[in-house]
Amino acid sequence: MIMKKPKIWGRVNFFSILLLPLSSITFIYCYLKKIFIKQKEFDIPIVCVGNIYVGGTGKTPLSIYLYNLLKRRRFRPAIIKKYYFSHQDEINLLKNKVKQLFLSSNRCSAIIEAKRKKNNVMVLDDGFQDNTVKKKLNILCFNSIDMVGNGFLIPSGPLREPLRNMINSQIVVINGKRNIIFEKKLRSISKKTKIFYSKYIFNKKNIRKENVLAFAGIGNPEGIFNLLKE
Repeated sequence: MIMKKPKIWGRVNFFSILLLPLSSITFIYCYLKKIFIKQKEFDIPIVCVGNIYVGGTGKTPLSIYLYNLLKRRRFRPAIIKKYYFSHQDEINLLKNKVKQLFLSSNRCSAIIEAKRKKNNVMVLDDGFQDNTVKKKLNILCFNSIDMVGNGFLIPSGPLREPLRNMINSQIVVINGKRNIIFEKKLRSISKKTKIFYSKYIFNKKNIRKENVLAFAGIGNPEGIFNLLKE
């Protein structure tokens, strides 16, 4: 099934307001999860790279970066990813980039398996909304193009949970150009959360002076096209 982000998610409009009653179901669901789901605590560090905005924020590349960074620091990291059949592109990317990748429909089971194989730091590629795992460090990803869209919850907006829940994160990484207004918005919610920026670097040596066809199948292709134009 092909999914496209609705245009109404970009800004507040009549249709997004019309769907707000349905978004209240998302809010209630998020609230009840935090109350009734018991978190499992592990005796090794769990680093979660997640998001609140739906897709296209750079979680997987950042997870790979952290994995390599931890390896250079002499840790034995593993990337944990919940298995979804529709996420084969991300799974294939991870398999090509990291040796210690653990996939499961249950993140706790994947962590237990990775720990059994002597990995001592777990990087969760996605999982900020997973209340079954207690994390040591939460890193939230945003992109500077979409930010938080119209700020509403699914389905009237692109947010998986209320933005104020970012107070549970210690770090925010914004992919793209600096946006002071967006920074102030985030700091008004959580002053303790540190904000950093990231940028994709493209190896121009791979492209000669010839015609090039650019194809992007990611959540926010505009970022890739803008990078190629630069």
